[in-house]
Amino acid sequence: MSLLNKLFPNKKSFDNNNNAVSTPAPAPKQQITVKAPEQPENPALIETSSSRIYYPDRERNEPVEVENVTLTEKEAVEQGWSFRKKQKRIRITNYHGTEKDIIIPSKIGDMVVNEIGSKAFRNKKIDSVQIPSTIYRVREGAFRLSGIKSVTFAEGTRIIEDNAFYECKNLNDVHLPNTLFILGKSAFEYCRSLKYVILPYSIRRIDERAFYASGLEGFSSHNGYCLTDGSIFTNTPIHYKYKMIVAHDIYDDIYVYDDIYVLLVGTKADVKFRKGTRVHLMKNAVDTSCSLDFSDCSSIYFQDSYNDRRRYLSEIRDCYLSCKAIVPSNVKYLYFPDYVDVRYPDGSKYKGYINIVKRDFKDTQIEVLSHKVHSWTINTHSENISFIDVNNYYSIAKYAINEQYMKTINLGFVYAADEIFSPYCKNLREVHYDENESVNITHITRFVPPEELVGTHIHQKLLTAFTSTYTDNKRYAFFDSSVIYDIFSNKYIVYGISSQNYAEHGIWLRENNIHRISQQSKIFIAIDVLRSSVCSHDMDTKVYKQYLCTHKRYAKIVCDKVKNTYPEYADFLETAYDN
Repeated sequence: MSLLNKLFPNKKSFDNNNNAVSTPAPAPKQQITVKAPEQPENPALIETSSSRIYYPDRERNEPVEVENVTLTEKEAVEQGWSFRKKQKRIRITNYHGTEKDIIIPSKIGDMVVNEIGSKAFRNKKIDSVQIPSTIYRVREGAFRLSGIKSVTFAEGTRIIEDNAFYECKNLNDVHLPNTLFILGKSAFEYCRSLKYVILPYSIRRIDERAFYASGLEGFSSHNGYCLTDGSIFTNTPIHYKYKMIVAHDIYDDIYVYDDIYVLLVGTKADVKFRKGTRVHLMKNAVDTSCSLDFSDCSSIYFQDSYNDRRRYLSEIRDCYLSCKAIVPSNVKYLYFPDYVDVRYPDGSKYKGYINIVKRDFKDTQIEVLSHKVHSWTINTHSENISFIDVNNYYSIAKYAINEQYMKTINLGFVYAADEIFSPYCKNLREVHYDENESVNITHITRFVPPEELVGTHIHQKLLTAFTSTYTDNKRYAFFDSSVIYDIFSNKYIVYGISSQNYAEHGIWLRENNIHRISQQSKIFIAIDVLRSSVCSHDMDTKVYKQYLCTHKRYAKIVCDKVKNTYPEYADFLETAYDN
């Protein structure tokens, strides 16, 4: 017997006393209740207060044949099928028939049925559906809120889109095809009767919350590529029952010695990783109160942790959420949300890649210890924020600064990889930073009218000016003055940010909402441009001066209206007109 076989027996589980117990594999029928999980014995793995670790089973789906039903167009309409023809293919759009057990037709007339359309079976009172091999895609919300109990896919379906079986409360039997590549967001969310599912080997991507709050007590997977987001199984029975759900190694079909891929940490888990373990935390691996001790680990990796706001640790900041973590003394520059109390083995506070030197509602000082500030990480709820750069230079990722109450920020010498201010920075008034002007470093101040004065859409567009750009002489600049000029001169109409772009972050704005800039907004923008520092790479400010001179009387009326809240506008006008 090889060393790997000795280290990793095929199937084992552990009781509360940490004794190995043999457990039979679950039956192929997926509606049964799953017994204790089966798992390999990794001697370098974990110690917990109750060693209940869930490893995916290794069952495989056997291909299922579904009858190919061919109907004429007249027969299809008589049986209650609604469909749409497109490029010699047919999409099922609705069903008005009386049958409870349905077989999707594979052909209608001479045309192949290759899609089930969005909301085609929404709220339908059906018991089961068989999907033939001709169906390539099941579109968004196709069976949402239906009474379906069983769904069987023949080999052929590649994509199941978002919310396809959302809140199908009676669904207890799902047979997924071995041709499936993508399982969309919330595809089986709130399917309370679904106890077990076999994920096919072919699957390459499972989006967030795919089985969120479902009834899953277990699952089978041969492919670690798809198990990269803990929210897939959050708030399911396996999340509540086990201290940890562990994914297979995403690079091999075996478990790697001394490596553990943590997909999801259980509720209120108290976990200590054994000496020498290499821990890989997947996205959203932690979203409940827990305690994690990494002090004896050789290293910690956060898989895809900085691509967007969906992290290895949930961004939830509810008052009841309290997490503790102990990291090895050689670990630094890793980001942990505010609610995580992170310390070194000697009890000293972990600084991470940023260190908040001072923090209160009025003023906050942030020390940048690494060379990068990652997306959606600065959220201190302070009015005035200052960055202290110990490296003399650092970069800021897209939407890194997410401060709702921030009015003033001092960035120092910074490189912006993208638009650094999130759309939530609606009260931002002043931005201070340093920039190379010829040989010398110049301190620059930029003023921005707040959202209250110019509106949400205009303000969000103004914030996009704070990004990386290059001047005519190919020098780097932090501020793009052409963005302000284009808005002011109405070279294009400012569109509201669509809900499609920001839906995942909770911002729902109406699509196609057109906003042409008003005279009042132009006055505030013109004053703030003229109050700001002048750089050699900025566009000419004559157009702003000319506009204020032309609209002198109206500008005074507008600024006097906001004088109590924003006196700087009226003060600037008085000085400007006197000169």
